[in-house]
Amino acid sequence: MEVSVMMVVHNGERFLAAALDSVLQQTFSDFELVVVNDGSTDGTAGIIDRYAAKDSRVVVIHQEKRGVAASRNHAIDSTRCDILAWLDADDRMLPERLERQLVFMREHPEASLVCGHAYLIDVFGKRIGQSKPSVDVERGIAELNPTLFLEIVQSTVMMRKKEVLEVGHYREDLPYVEDRELWGRLVTHGKMLKCQNELLVEYRLHAASITGQRARQNKLSARTVDYNVIRRLKGEPELSDDEFRSMSQAAPLWQRINRQRTSLSNFFYNRATRCYSERMFFYFIFFVGIAISLRPIFLLRRIVNKIS
Repeated sequence: MEVSVMMVVHNGERFLAAALDSVLQQTFSDFELVVVNDGSTDGTAGIIDRYAAKDSRVVVIHQEKRGVAASRNHAIDSTRCDILAWLDADDRMLPERLERQLVFMREHPEASLVCGHAYLIDVFGKRIGQSKPSVDVERGIAELNPTLFLEIVQSTVMMRKKEVLEVGHYREDLPYVEDRELWGRLVTHGKMLKCQNELLVEYRLHAASITGQRARQNKLSARTVDYNVIRRLKGEPELSDDEFRSMSQAAPLWQRINRQRTSLSNFFYNRATRCYSERMFFYFIFFVGIAISLRPIFLLRRIVNKIS
């Protein structure tokens, strides 16, 4: 067995079967699929158990609700392989994802973590765009710009277990930004991240997704994560959320206004994309209009990139 695929799910019955099928139908078949059911109260447990009964590669962990970060750590600790791959329970792997990504990992032994590109799909599984993040660790470090290596689609991540555990698990006190914090910690510990410029998964946009919640919660924590990556790269101590909040409030008025404009623009853009995925076109037009009015050039470029 060469790779452990990991999935965390809480009340995910709507899309879970499609996600499980996409893993079990991979062209590369020598894997285990570790599924952590994080205290679901819908039909999630029954779906996972039925799949496990039919396929011995499925390893099921049922637990009381502990949250996504703690559940990710439980999944990692329960795996048997040195190579780990993530898939969120509402997304789907393309059939050759594992096969292609394992080849990429072998070609880049210096990489502790690799990621890739994703099709964006709506609630009906229709492709509505693409997400093509780029990762440039060297430039990000040189420019002290962590966005050059932190904008990663979680469901495309494949990583080396030993090297990830060398820097520690996901931080459980940072819900919704625990992945971004870990990627930053890898880089500041001298680990290499690489992006495979291939479409590997279908990433589902919908109103109840974790990413949708991230747009509304812990915006301060996300900014703190990025700022602390910069501080570590400069050899400076990290700031707590409270310390970062105090520093932000002491910034000049024009900086605070610009930051709020950016935050609101991102919020309405995320709302718009999820309305589009649910075929709520009136609200999509309304929210995307607000987002563009706040940051017209940036948002228009972003939209063009998604649909190209």
